Amino acid sequence: MRKHATLCLFLSCLQITLGAQEADITPCTIYNALCSVDLRSAIATLKIDSLTGPDAIPYGIVPAPSTYHDVIYSDNRCDEKDTITYCESNSEKLIYTVYYPDSVTNKKIKYTNIACGLPAVVMFHGGSFEECSSLSSEGIRTVCIELALRGFVVFNVEYRRGVLVDRREVVPTIKNEYYASQQMHAIYRACQDARGAIRSIILRQRNSASFQDPFRIDTTRMFVGGISAGSFISLNTAYYPNQDMINAIFPGVAANLGDIEQNTFYYADTTVEYYPNLKGVLNMWGSLQVPLSYTNNQGGFFSQNGITPKPQITFHGRLDSVFFADSVFIFFSPNNMSQGINFSKESNCMAYGTQYQFPANNPATRDLLGLGGLNIYKFLKNLGVPAQLHIDCEAEHGLDDDSVNVGDPPYESNYGAASAVTRASTQSYIAGQAAVFFLAILKGEATSISGTTRFIECENFRHGCGATNLDDDDAGCDDTDDCP
Repeated sequence: MRKHATLCLFLSCLQITLGAQEADITPCTIYNALCSVDLRSAIATLKIDSLTGPDAIPYGIVPAPSTYHDVIYSDNRCDEKDTITYCESNSEKLIYTVYYPDSVTNKKIKYTNIACGLPAVVMFHGGSFEECSSLSSEGIRTVCIELALRGFVVFNVEYRRGVLVDRREVVPTIKNEYYASQQMHAIYRACQDARGAIRSIILRQRNSASFQDPFRIDTTRMFVGGISAGSFISLNTAYYPNQDMINAIFPGVAANLGDIEQNTFYYADTTVEYYPNLKGVLNMWGSLQVPLSYTNNQGGFFSQNGITPKPQITFHGRLDSVFFADSVFIFFSPNNMSQGINFSKESNCMAYGTQYQFPANNPATRDLLGLGGLNIYKFLKNLGVPAQLHIDCEAEHGLDDDSVNVGDPPYESNYGAASAVTRASTQSYIAGQAAVFFLAILKGEATSISGTTRFIECENFRHGCGATNLDDDDAGCDDTDDCP
């Protein structure tokens, strides 16, 4: 009943706009009406369109500068056609697709006024930085579409991939892992691309008169998010705003791959500033890292030098063994051969120099601390930054497969939402909660949310903005609960 009432109110607001024949539906019309909508569901009469496939938008410079490389490892190829590792210099795969509101009640949205744009979400797909992963995967496309159906322009970004992972176990083996040099370089390249993509999205919008993009965004109201590895990228982009912080997490890598804000690979150079435009983050089972010196003051690393960390809404499985929900010590791979590879060294596809090696390390000595959603939520709350945490006690890394056949395991990774009985319906629930949280930030209400901000196997019923809707968490969740 509540959902029906709020939807009718939204439609009546639009009918006022449509009452005069000469009136147009603009992005401002949509944005100003969002407070009256139950954002847990897609807006009923809102239709979206997309730029995908051959219409995807490039953000890399073509031809690429001579320092641009993407490593293709023989052990990480999808087609298994090559038996050698080589460097690819083709930047044409640096693209993004776009999902955007197109019409309401069958009337086209007029995107002619650049001063009036919709908020944007820039998303990054998962896939462990493997070559076979891409922005066309089902999970990221579903979340992007669901966010667009709630009034956001959503960008789905492709980035460089290619990684070798050290599978050896650290002793003791409980919640510890090795971190390969090849893995570190893959993440660094992807994070360069992420920043270049966001800058390019902003600059292209500013230069919109030169393009025929059928959408408009407000470049001062932007969010980032991702799934798994993509969430790792979005968190890196939102929480490491300067090179000094990057150098503490990627020691010595800049000397080989250049600054994280790479200036020559992308449509937009570093004169385009993105960081102040980011208003929040959607974290779907991702992770951050901090130097060991900040083990007991994790928030201090992200709030140094007057930096205020970005607000975040997080979804994380408590049984996740890829990115642990709480924390995990990380060990740089030791300097010896395993499976014919020295995971401590990397000499492939450097922009500068010839070889990288991890700083001198004892294989049994911790090097970094990885933080999952639970620990990130805790330090954000301690710093007074708006944060919302959703924990599923039975979920591992990602969502369960759908239960479609007799004998299949039951679908359990629904984050407490009774209506989320499949992957797609859970992704819709996640997108709805992210939309509510993002709108609260844009309306200046996120800091005043009262009641529950930590949902442990418990459904969040918040659905709009304003005191009533934002405090509508009547599932009876206990904000202090954690899984057994």
